[in-house]
Amino acid sequence: MDNILEAKEKINNLPKDTVIYFSKTFKDDKGQDISIQKSTDFLFKDINIPVYSKYYIQLNRESVGGMVTNGTDLGKEVAQLALRVLDGEKPSDIPVTEDSAHKYVFNYNKLKQFHIDLKALPKGSEIVNQPSKFYNISKTQVLYLITGIIFIIILALAFVIANIYRRKLAERLLFDSESVLYTVMDSTPNIIYFKSPEGKFLKANNTFLSLLNIDEKDFKNKNVDELTNSSVDEKYVLENWMNQDEEAWNTGTMYRSEEVIPDKKENIDRFYDTLRIPLFNDDGTRRGLVLFGLDITDHKNNEENSKLIQEMMHYDKLKTNFFSNISHELRTPLNLIFSALQIIELKTSAFNEEQKSVEKYISIMRQNCYRLLRIIGNLIDITKIDAGHFFTQLSNKDIVNVVENIVLSVVDYVESKGISITFDTEIEEKIMAFDADAMERIILNLLSNSIKFTPSGGSIEVNIYDNTNSIVISVKDTGVGIPVEKQPSIFEKFVQVDKSLSRNREGSGIGLSLVKELVVIHNGTIELESIPGKGSEFRIEIPVTLVHDDENSTEFNIYTSENKVERIKIEFSDIYN
Repeated sequence: MDNILEAKEKINNLPKDTVIYFSKTFKDDKGQDISIQKSTDFLFKDINIPVYSKYYIQLNRESVGGMVTNGTDLGKEVAQLALRVLDGEKPSDIPVTEDSAHKYVFNYNKLKQFHIDLKALPKGSEIVNQPSKFYNISKTQVLYLITGIIFIIILALAFVIANIYRRKLAERLLFDSESVLYTVMDSTPNIIYFKSPEGKFLKANNTFLSLLNIDEKDFKNKNVDELTNSSVDEKYVLENWMNQDEEAWNTGTMYRSEEVIPDKKENIDRFYDTLRIPLFNDDGTRRGLVLFGLDITDHKNNEENSKLIQEMMHYDKLKTNFFSNISHELRTPLNLIFSALQIIELKTSAFNEEQKSVEKYISIMRQNCYRLLRIIGNLIDITKIDAGHFFTQLSNKDIVNVVENIVLSVVDYVESKGISITFDTEIEEKIMAFDADAMERIILNLLSNSIKFTPSGGSIEVNIYDNTNSIVISVKDTGVGIPVEKQPSIFEKFVQVDKSLSRNREGSGIGLSLVKELVVIHNGTIELESIPGKGSEFRIEIPVTLVHDDENSTEFNIYTSENKVERIKIEFSDIYN
């Protein structure tokens, strides 16, 4: 059938299971040839029957495919054969070549349209228009997909950046922590070091390095045998400590010991209470070792000092007991001397001619005996006070009456030296707790001091002032005064006001020191105001207190006149005519 119209009509009447093979050209109603492309477009447009064709050009139109001839490939093969013949090669010598210009080619879209199984196609068939193996998605889906991927990438980057930041922050915190740790280590007077599992020093603080005179560069990551820049003594110390470290590792527990390191800078031995902590991995292998050494040098010294103090207290007690015992031993011969002097006075009273000469020497002997008694008494009392064994007998008495009686008892003696003495008070009576014997010694010592340093024609004033809660006793003279440079040390033990050779100013240097101690025992204070060449004033202030159940509250005048004279002679015994 050559007429295309007739072919079209016939095709439309074919059943759906018909297969059409297109292999020739058609003519129109005028008898003119129609091109394959136009024929195909006209005949098979909107057809529901598969059409097979040998023309390659129809694959992208309505043809399912078939044994297609590739004109280009066929032309190339024919041209190559022609060239070989033209080159003189006999056609019989040219081998038969495989037909490569004809092959099965099918349109994937048409195969899918007519539900043709790809497995049913001839072997080696070529399929054109076959879609990619990737899924086809819309532009909107692609946009969403790309946006999601970008978002995920941003989240991943943010997560990575956050992790990097946290890591950097952790590294920074770790670095800061290490810096703080090393600062604390280097600021402590105690010793600290770390060791590796191999026994090499990883870190040590400045205290340890300074004691052993080792630089950190020569010390780090080295064991004892590798340390070359240390002296023999230091090497010995390190070797000893290495043995202790090994002992800690071997025991597997904290190891405590006492170590000694010579401090060459201060030329002393430093004692350390050391604690070694061995560290182990889970499998029991060594992980490291930490040492802490507490400086207990001061504690050791305090222990030694404590022993010395105990010994000193023991010897001080022995000394106090010695003075207490020796006082009786000294007073016994002095009492015998006094008794002998009394007998001599009685015996010589009948010898009028020699009586004056004998009495003079007897008086000198008696005064020096009194002086010895005073020195012994003061020395014993100051020793007892220093040792804490001096006790007072406080009782409620009239302080005004006691002081006035003491002053009146020495009036005759003072006036015999050409010195006037007066007593005055703001109040007539003041009952308070004090030791009458100690108060007598205080006043007599101050009066004795004034008499010694006040020339004939001078005066001494004793005054009492009432401050309600305290009493002030003032002893003021018009004597030579006390040099300014001597005033700060006037109450110190064994300090003399005047070391000149004048006999009427000799002294042991104990009197004023004893006065101050007796005042302090009464919770009082004593002050000095002195102008050289014009005189001195001693002011004693004692708080007013009362004691309960006062069994010793007797008047001060229980002392007989003989006792008063005896006590005055003792306190004034270092005043020479």
